[in-house]
Amino acid sequence: MVKKRSLGSFVALNIITCGIYGLITFCAMGEEIERVCEGDGRKQMPYIFAWLLGVVTLGIYPVVWIYTGMNRLQDNAYRYGERVRPEYSGSSFLLWYYLGSFILVGPIIAMCNFVSDLNAYADVAGRVRPLAYSSNIYERERLINIAKNAGNNAHVTPPHPPVNGPVGMRPPVHVGHNAPARGNVDSVPPTAPAPGSYQGKRIGTVTCVAGNHSGAAFPIRDNESFVIGTDPSRCSIVISGDSQYVSRTHCTVKYSVAGDNYVVTDHSTNGTYTLGGQRIPKDTPRSMNIGDAIYLGDESNIYKFG
Repeated sequence: MVKKRSLGSFVALNIITCGIYGLITFCAMGEEIERVCEGDGRKQMPYIFAWLLGVVTLGIYPVVWIYTGMNRLQDNAYRYGERVRPEYSGSSFLLWYYLGSFILVGPIIAMCNFVSDLNAYADVAGRVRPLAYSSNIYERERLINIAKNAGNNAHVTPPHPPVNGPVGMRPPVHVGHNAPARGNVDSVPPTAPAPGSYQGKRIGTVTCVAGNHSGAAFPIRDNESFVIGTDPSRCSIVISGDSQYVSRTHCTVKYSVAGDNYVVTDHSTNGTYTLGGQRIPKDTPRSMNIGDAIYLGDESNIYKFG
């Protein structure tokens, strides 16, 4: 969740408390930035550390911290649809903060702009499922169009961290290794719509049954494929954390409308297995049916085909 803050109260309380209120508020705002921008491959340093570094950098580091935070808010806005429109960038913050200091109120305006950008997320954070992150503008447009067609742009966020957008060669989705117990795979319902139509074509779904994103589903179109592994430069779904059994490029999954099946090709060292424990021969395409599932190296990362 993102707290919607009053700009007037923020400035007044910061002045009254000689900056103490601002310090506490910025610490909370840093956590909020990290939540709404989760999945973009960057980390927002806890503000208390930025503040301490500011002591030895003559106040420069906290300014850099806000600059990077505002740029992240701008960069991730497309993931939440048309309801999020941050108006200011990190560059505008620097202009107001430094050049605006000649008119005294410039730094105050700069801080208000920062608060305003974060307030833009107050109505969607924790309520709207964000799209997958991509730095490519054309890929972003593709993600937005597919989300609109699939009706995914305004879904309420599920209990588990969301994964959304098209698959194929899409931007990485980071999945942790510490997974819940496997349990009954057949009892786990997919969180994405069941296979339906996409521009006249049937689509499939691949649901993460075990892993930090357990329950999240990936729509996949005809002849589209994605790679699972730990290397973000090669994989569409990047498994991070303690993933000792998952290879850099572990396996490829492809969906076929004609056969209504999935083709899995293993590229790994520790193997890709069916839930029956049978290892899929390396570099040999293996056909899988709807309802089948695989695990990568061990049962900490399980994917089911629907």
